[in-house]
Amino acid sequence: MIDSRSKYPFVVKMTKTTAFATTKALENIFSLVSYPDVLVSDNGPQLTSAEFKSYLDSHNIIHKFSPPYHPSSNGIAERFVGIFKASIKKMLQTDPKVNINVAVHQFLEDYRNIPHTTTGIAPSIMLFNRYSTNSVDAYRPKYDTVIRPTKFSINEIVYRRCFNEKKRKWKASTITGVQGNYIYVCRDNDETTIRVHETDLKKKLQ
Repeated sequence: MIDSRSKYPFVVKMTKTTAFATTKALENIFSLVSYPDVLVSDNGPQLTSAEFKSYLDSHNIIHKFSPPYHPSSNGIAERFVGIFKASIKKMLQTDPKVNINVAVHQFLEDYRNIPHTTTGIAPSIMLFNRYSTNSVDAYRPKYDTVIRPTKFSINEIVYRRCFNEKKRKWKASTITGVQGNYIYVCRDNDETTIRVHETDLKKKLQ
């Protein structure tokens, strides 16, 4: 699974791919990073099952499917899967003795900490505002975590993009906090609080 905004990937070793096993794997991920507004997947039987639908509905997650026989429609995930498989294969060919779990861990460390070609920012920075710690931290330049809100200020009324409302694309909201250089905490009129990336905000015209 990959977060479409930050490009941060999650890889879970599965012994079963039933609806129950899939929801358990997702629950472990969501408990760390919160539930998404939208989940895009292929049309696998476990993903189209009533059990899986019930799980998503219970957390107000909109489920969108890529067209049958066209997995490339979910391009972000498909590209990551291709990169992941090719990288692991090459690592195992280079060192046949390496444990596959170690290879996966090393790949994820590198992928999460290297600036992504789309965003220009490491996925770990985009999602957590910090690098994932690993053995090469001592040699990596420290990321500047000084908060510099470049576009919006506290108590400013803005419009935020809505991903889970079909009829409304933007909603009025108030900036109540800043987390890092790109993430803002917004409060809607119904007192709902949500973390929003600056690219999903726009100033409210006077």
